[in-house]
Amino acid sequence: MRQGKRAQGEKKPRTYRQKARRDYFRRDLLHIENRLTRGGGWPLPPARAKELEVIKQVYAQQKQMYETKSRTCAQRIVGLSQPRVRPIKRGKKKQPTEFGAKVAISLTEGYVQIDRLSWENFNESTLLKESVER
Repeated sequence: MRQGKRAQGEKKPRTYRQKARRDYFRRDLLHIENRLTRGGGWPLPPARAKELEVIKQVYAQQKQMYETKSRTCAQRIVGLSQPRVRPIKRGKKKQPTEFGAKVAISLTEGYVQIDRLSWENFNESTLLKESVER
């Protein structure tokens, strides 16, 4: 990936590769924020601005998990290109985790009806009574 041009006399930000990833990632985020605020506005294209916001959310989630020494996080982002996709634990031997939307559907007299569509995991048994009544 090619780096953007630096202003005349501006030093390249240090990344301190010898230190933990969290240290230089935080430093790089701060450097980006400083460059954006010095520019007098938001010079990023909308797609890049959205990516930056997702990266900030991922950083906040990782920091929270590090500080609380946990391996889980609510609304955890697992991919930058599709932040809405969540891992769903299935308990299968071949693929214990799946990614994508989870759909609960019902079939009545040859017609398929979507009862629930969600990017989050949910228990189908909670929808059974509602589906039967519909």
